Amino acid sequence: MVSLQSLVVPKKIHVADIGCDHAYVSIALVERKIADKVIAMDVREGPLKIAAKNIAEYGAQDAIELRLSDGMEKLALGEADTIIIAGMGGLLMCSILKQGLNRLFGDGLFHKEQQMMADGKQRPVLILQPQSDLFKVRIFLLEYGYCMEQEKMLVDEGKYYTVIRAVPEELLDRKEKESVKARKPYNEVELLYGRYGLRNRDMVLYDFLQKEAVVLENIYQKLEKTVEKAHKEGREVPEKTIERLESVKKEREQNGKAAGYFMR
Repeated sequence: MVSLQSLVVPKKIHVADIGCDHAYVSIALVERKIADKVIAMDVREGPLKIAAKNIAEYGAQDAIELRLSDGMEKLALGEADTIIIAGMGGLLMCSILKQGLNRLFGDGLFHKEQQMMADGKQRPVLILQPQSDLFKVRIFLLEYGYCMEQEKMLVDEGKYYTVIRAVPEELLDRKEKESVKARKPYNEVELLYGRYGLRNRDMVLYDFLQKEAVVLENIYQKLEKTVEKAHKEGREVPEKTIERLESVKKEREQNGKAAGYFMR
C-alpha cells in the first residue's frame, strides 16, 4: 500500500483518481482533508460498486464522485487541478496520459513555447505511481513539459514503489524555471532511477540499489558460467543467452553509477 505522505500538497485540491479501484486513495485524501473534491474513475463496473460501498461506509459521498470511464475519457477539461494515476504499469500509464492529452493541454496538442491549455487554464499536477517502466514515464513527462518536482521511493512488505509528483513547468516560479533551464538533461541513470531520489540521497532507493546489485551479480555469474561451459564443450552459445548477458552487464553498470550518487 503506497503511503499518502508522498501525495500531500500544500492546499486542498480537486483531484481525479484515475483507475481508482476500490477508492481507498480517494477516501484517504478526503478523510485527511487533503482534497476538497475527488472524482474517482475506473474502467470496470465491479470495482466501482465496491468503491461506492466503501465511500458510503466512510460517509464521503458528498466529496467523492464515482464515474465509469476509460482513462480520462469522462473527465472534463480543467475539472481537476491534480490527477492521480497509481498502481498500474508505466506503459499503460503513458497510454492513458497520451489518450487524455486534451485534458492536459486543452486542444490535445503540445506547444513547447506555450504550455498552458488552449483556454488559458492551468495544466494539472500529476501524481504517478507506476509499477514498471519508470524510465518511459519519466521520458513522457519531460517530453510534455512536466518537471519531476519530487520523487519518493517507498517499501511495503519487501516491495518497492516510487511516487512521482510532476508539475507543469509554467507553474514554477521564475527562480525555479531558471533552475530547471540551467540543469543538464537527464542522463540514462537518472531516467532509470530518478534524478530527485539520486541527488537527494533517498536511503530507501539506496537500499533498493544494494539489493538489486546482489540480484544482478548473481544472474551475471550464472550466465557467465553457462557461456564458459558451452565454450569448453564446444557448443554454440544461444544468441538469447549472449543478449541477456550483455543486458545484465549494462544493468550492473547502471546500478553502479546510480549507487555512486550516494558516495559524492
